[in-house]
Amino acid sequence: MRIVQRVFRMVGAEGRPMNAVKKAFDREGVPTPGGAKFWYQTFLRRMIRDDVYRPYTFEEVAEMVASEVSMRLDRDKCYGIWWFNRRRRDEK
Repeated sequence: MRIVQRVFRMVGAEGRPMNAVKKAFDREGVPTPGGAKFWYQTFLRRMIRDDVYRPYTFEEVAEMVASEVSMRLDRDKCYGIWWFNRRRRDEK
């Protein structure tokens, strides 16, 4: 989570381009989540755009999930959404 927070700080708060984040991590030897030495800008971009890090309000989440799930959520908090099997689709 420290890496994710750092990416958001560098891109969002500091206004650095994705390439600068990639170069900083590569230079510092920060391993990727998979243990690789080098980072890809596309991975960093997907990380930033991932719904798991986007703050959805209770109302937004309640529209997307079953009522049994939304009943257990705190109305005053924000939540990320982790979609299952969303990227890979069988087109038939």
